[in-house]
Amino acid sequence: VTFMPVDTTDYTTATKTVQLIVSQATPIVSWASSTAIFYGTPLSTSQLNAAAYQLNGTTPLDGTFAYSPSVGTVLSVGSQQLSLTFTPNDTSNYTSATKTVSLTVSPANLTISANNYTRLYGLANPVFQGSITGAQNGEIFAETLSSIASVTSDPGQYPIIPAASGAKLSDYVQVVQNGMLTVTKAPVAITTTLSAPSLAYGLNVTMTANIASTTSGLPTGTVKFLDNGKPIGTAVLSNGVATFTTAGLQVGTHVIVPVYSGDTDFIASTASASSSGSNTVLITPLDFTLQVISSPTVEGIYGTTRQYTLHIAPIGGTFPGDVQFTTNNNGPLLTTYTFSPATVSKTGGPTDIILTVATRKLASNQSPKDLSSKLSQIALGLFLLPLLGLRYSRRTSKKLARIITNAVLLLASLGAIGTISGCGSGYFDHTYPITITAISNGIQHTVTVDFHIDQSPQ
Repeated sequence: VTFMPVDTTDYTTATKTVQLIVSQATPIVSWASSTAIFYGTPLSTSQLNAAAYQLNGTTPLDGTFAYSPSVGTVLSVGSQQLSLTFTPNDTSNYTSATKTVSLTVSPANLTISANNYTRLYGLANPVFQGSITGAQNGEIFAETLSSIASVTSDPGQYPIIPAASGAKLSDYVQVVQNGMLTVTKAPVAITTTLSAPSLAYGLNVTMTANIASTTSGLPTGTVKFLDNGKPIGTAVLSNGVATFTTAGLQVGTHVIVPVYSGDTDFIASTASASSSGSNTVLITPLDFTLQVISSPTVEGIYGTTRQYTLHIAPIGGTFPGDVQFTTNNNGPLLTTYTFSPATVSKTGGPTDIILTVATRKLASNQSPKDLSSKLSQIALGLFLLPLLGLRYSRRTSKKLARIITNAVLLLASLGAIGTISGCGSGYFDHTYPITITAISNGIQHTVTVDFHIDQSPQ
């Protein structure tokens, strides 16, 4: 510096020199904190975007920025520190400068989902499947899926819960999307069994319905039995079997169809109907049997009594009606027939019947020819008696014709009696077939027994 005084009279000009050191300036680095990014977003110029200026703060300063971490780096979740070093091109006047900012890295969404499934009650769960989306940087996660539903779980809806496992899982927010397992009622198989394919009216018919699961488990509930489409009774299932017994089926063909009510786990179902097969029963009219259980042939002489033992039994719960007994009266002459009991009631059940055949004893001095001759004389007398009475009759010839006709019929009857009773040749040592008829409410059955008259002792 040179100093020039105003008072040049008294002072001279003076000079002085001093040393000034000018140091390098530090650039002004501008680097604002970036907005948060999600995990998996690599660093880019959106975050690494600092600028350098001269000391005036407005004039850019050329140089090189070295970032740490560098472009493309994926940071973990959390608050991360970013730093840089700026090296100016004008290293004579500017030194290098550093800068640090924070960056928030938010967790990424990892979506873990399960598929929906449907199955029948009583079956095992299917193999569940699902998906994981949103993994970053090629990271791989394992997925597991579970449900509280088991084979015996009642029909309804049960969540299928997915879960993920793997490294870096903490860098994600897990978005869990449950699946749904729908358990539906299972169908059943119905088997129908009847106690017999054909029965007489009034007998018990036992109907059995077996309700079996087509999956697993045991159906419960009730079974309604239909007879040709009309309800006739209901039974409760026991161990999958329902049984109903009735004696009220009318005569005819009956198609029995079980209808299952269903329950919590099984679908209500109706058995298939068919006019033939195991679900069909034929109810026949009431009937009965008649048989000879003693010897069908007996021997004797006139004046003896013989017995036959018969047996009747209803085919069904009862006889069609009260049972009456008759014979054709084709036995020896003047024979009487007695049944014991004479009548069997409709509800009498199996019964033994005793038929007593009593023949009339002939006079000791009476031969078959004498008997035949006497019968002829009686017949002739009966024939002539009306003729003798004509002299007292005031009737015309029509009266005579009618009398003669009646007499002829009487003779014919006596002749028939002689023939039936065996008068004449073959009267002794002769077999008489006796037909026995049992009648019950219009239904009848017959059997034949023989009565043999031995040779008359001389």
